[in-house]
Amino acid sequence: MKELNRAKELIENGNKLRDDFRDYHDYDQSKNDDFLRLKSWNMSCGNFLNRIGLDDFYAEFLKIDHGPGDFHYRISEQLGILESAKYEIESGFVNDIKFLLHADMFDSITDQAEELLTKGHEIPSAVLCRIVIEEWLRDEADKNAISSTESLKASGVNDLLKKNDILSTPRWRQIQSHLDTGNSAAHGKTDEFETKDIEAMIQCIRNFCV
Repeated sequence: MKELNRAKELIENGNKLRDDFRDYHDYDQSKNDDFLRLKSWNMSCGNFLNRIGLDDFYAEFLKIDHGPGDFHYRISEQLGILESAKYEIESGFVNDIKFLLHADMFDSITDQAEELLTKGHEIPSAVLCRIVIEEWLRDEADKNAISSTESLKASGVNDLLKKNDILSTPRWRQIQSHLDTGNSAAHGKTDEFETKDIEAMIQCIRNFCV
């Protein structure tokens, strides 16, 4: 899992920084590259905690970064937060948050697609639906520990889910049809789909993706 690997990487880098700052009084902050490394690490850690949805952890991390105490002690406290974040990732809590957030996002985008379709804007409606279906496929791959999907097109992820018995053959075929509709819309090929095809995409998303 890339989130877990990233957490381990940040913890490893933080441990090295903590060792380097054990005798930080001997350093001239204006001339020492270690302070630039520390700033970069703090930003990377903050961005990571924010990206995986651990808002409370992120807020506490920032509070420590701007709080009192020597650098060695502050880094130790921050490492404690990262260790806790790593535990949450290992226990599956972070993925639960991510998938819940994605479900809310999918629902919102689908509402937009439905509104566009009612106003006759078929192409953007179909394209939005395709985005939701593609992201849902990638989420399903993540949930089922199917890796190396980043470089695959949506149809490739769909194939992997079928191969791993996550999707039945009828469902795989249905999703591929919806992806084809979205691709045609993205290329302006309006002769290759009808309004009912987009309505079917929206219904599929309502039933299986949100």
